[in-house]
Amino acid sequence: NPILFRGVGMVADPDNPLVL
Repeated sequence: NPILFRGVGMVADPDNPLVL
């Protein structure tokens, strides 16, 4: 789940630029 990584701020899903 990219949502979980959004809080960490790591590049987990290239489909989610918000992760950066």
